[in-house]
Amino acid sequence: REQSAKRNLLKRLIAATTIQASYRSRELCQRKSRACELERERRATAATTIQAMTRSWMCRRESLQRREEAHQVQVVITRTASSVAIQSMIRSWKSRRVCLQRLEQNRHIKDEREAIAATTIQTMARSWRCQSELSKRIIIAQEFDLKRKLIAVTKIQAVARSCNCRREQSAKRNLLKRLIAATTIQA
Repeated sequence: REQSAKRNLLKRLIAATTIQASYRSRELCQRKSRACELERERRATAATTIQAMTRSWMCRRESLQRREEAHQVQVVITRTASSVAIQSMIRSWKSRRVCLQRLEQNRHIKDEREAIAATTIQTMARSWRCQSELSKRIIIAQEFDLKRKLIAVTKIQAVARSCNCRREQSAKRNLLKRLIAATTIQA
């Protein structure tokens, strides 16, 4: 019996040791799994942070480029004020807009889309303002030309009336001289 009790005790001890080893092994796997999961989360968070900073930097750089391009457009329109330059800038703007649309397809953040839309609206407003100013200048030039033509027409009419008046006066004097001469001859 004693040996049987020792065997039972030994079996229980082995079973307890096996259970403890299994538990420790499972606990170790769970810790490793948690550590791996935490490491994955840390890396994902770091990647997200890096991506956010990169997108922010790209957005700022793009915004600065747009401001510079808008300033260059303003200078060109002010200096040249010609339709060829405006058409060229519009084609360039359309080309840039197509490129921006391609970039926008790759972006999924709402704030970036709103920033790009705001910049586009500002560019269009400046373009509209420049076109409006150009139209006003053209109208003023046309009005000035019309006034100049009216003054010229008025002067031509005045000269024509003066010539007609002189002719009539000369004809009246000649008629009067003939009448006096005829009267003198008759008398």
